[in-house]
Amino acid sequence: MFTNRYAARSIKAFEAQFEEHGSGYIYRKGSKGPPIPVSGQERDQFVETFKRHQRYAMLSIIPATILLIFALVLSNTDPDSTAGNIELFGGIGLILALYFLYFLHCWNAPAQALERRAAIGPALNREEVRRKAFSKLTYRQLATASVMGVAGVFHSSFNGGNFHRPAIGWILMGGLVVIFAGIQAVRKWRFDAGQNSSGPDCS
Repeated sequence: MFTNRYAARSIKAFEAQFEEHGSGYIYRKGSKGPPIPVSGQERDQFVETFKRHQRYAMLSIIPATILLIFALVLSNTDPDSTAGNIELFGGIGLILALYFLYFLHCWNAPAQALERRAAIGPALNREEVRRKAFSKLTYRQLATASVMGVAGVFHSSFNGGNFHRPAIGWILMGGLVVIFAGIQAVRKWRFDAGQNSSGPDCS
């Protein structure tokens, strides 16, 4: 299920901000900030709190979407009209915006709780962040994103086998996803090629 995969990836990314260090952990905001020491118990508590609040946030999307549908029905707006599309995409955009605002609040909770604790080193520099990000990125992830983008475009372009004018929102989102995935694939290929060419000289 898509929501389960998204939740699992979000939790994994959140956990990645905590790295093992000695008998405990260090916390790097966004996996690149200055390292702040935390205990194993603190790390586990932060992760469990994030999981719980993320679950609440995702579940809240369901009643919010139901309320949006009821509002659109009561407004008597033609769903195939321009006004109907504006109301639909506007409502979905508002729901997602509120979700991501709450998500960011939960994501940054450790940084807020640890803001008075001294760091034990500097933040990662740009090259270190780039190397860390591309080492974790896979071509499979980029291919999946591209397929989803193309599927979004075709989903809005066909109705009962007949091609009709696509919804602008889906075209823009799908196109941007495909372009972004393509750019990242090229950047990762260059990074991998650079890593291979800069390997140790065994001659």
